[in-house]
This record gives sequence, C-alpha cells and structure tokens, in this order.
Amino acid sequence: MRKVILLQSKAESKSAKNTGRLLLLGLQNTCIIQSDNEQAMASLKNHCMAAPSRYALFFPSATSTPFELQVSRIAEAKQSAELLDCHFVFIDSTWRKAKRLLLENEWLQQLNHYHFENDIQSKYRIRKTSVSNGISTLEAVAYAIETADSTDTSPLYDLFEKMQSYWPSSQS
Repeated sequence: MRKVILLQSKAESKSAKNTGRLLLLGLQNTCIIQSDNEQAMASLKNHCMAAPSRYALFFPSATSTPFELQVSRIAEAKQSAELLDCHFVFIDSTWRKAKRLLLENEWLQQLNHYHFENDIQSKYRIRKTSVSNGISTLEAVAYAIETADSTDTSPLYDLFEKMQSYWPSSQS
C-alpha cells in the first residue's frame, strides 16, 4: 500500500494553518517526519537510498518530470509501473524553507522528482503566497492521489474547508 510521507519543517509544525495535520486525520498510511528529528530523517534516508525508485518526491526542480505525463505513460503502456506502487514524499513548509531542506539533504535530490503540469486552482483562501500556482500540502497530496490512484479525495477537501471556515479571516 502506498505511503504518503511529509517532511515538515520545524516552523511549519507550529503553524496554525498547517494542512499536514489534516492529512493525518483524513488519509490512512500517512506520516509526518520533522526535519529536525535526526533519527527519523536518517531512517527515511536509509529506506530511500536502499530503494530510490520506490519513492517519488514532489517538488518542482530542474530535473523534475511532469507527474501527469508520467501517469499517462504508465496508463498507455498498461503496466504496473513503479510510480503506481511507490511512496509519495512531500516537503511541508514555505517554498523558501522547502528548497533549503532539499538542498541540505542531498539524498533527496537522488529521488525521482515530480511537479504538476496542470494548473491547479488553490482553495486555500486563508493563506497568501507570491508563488504562482502555489497550493497547500493537502491540495498537492490530494491531487497526486487523485491522479495516480483515481481515489476520491473529497473527504480531505471537506476537512480543509472545515478548518478554513473556523479561521477568523474567513468569517464575513
């Protein structure tokens, strides 16, 4: 069974707007690894380096592949390819801190990187970002699972909406 792994920065773990916690509530087989937990990071590194093709890192980079294209290729070939069975890794942080986490952990750069080619409209109305097409961690995970597994992720979006409805700035 696929596992979703969130590498979370220390600052993000303290953020009230953190969507990673919602993923733990709404998605089985999900774990959060704090980036400052050296033991947990070392364990993940060992697992990833033992079988790098079993892990897909979602982070746009110069070497990342469009995720939708990869899923399409697999479907056309009618294969049970590695991507459909691999664990999904997401960095849960601000864009700047996520990039730093990637650069500080060279082993992450050895994993296959994927980015989303489709324009995904964010429903994260209580957060501001200057990154075009910037979406929350929950939205990224939900999109990846919907795309790869054809799984209904509406319960995740329901949790997401409920969290936002309690946020003071979302009240009229």
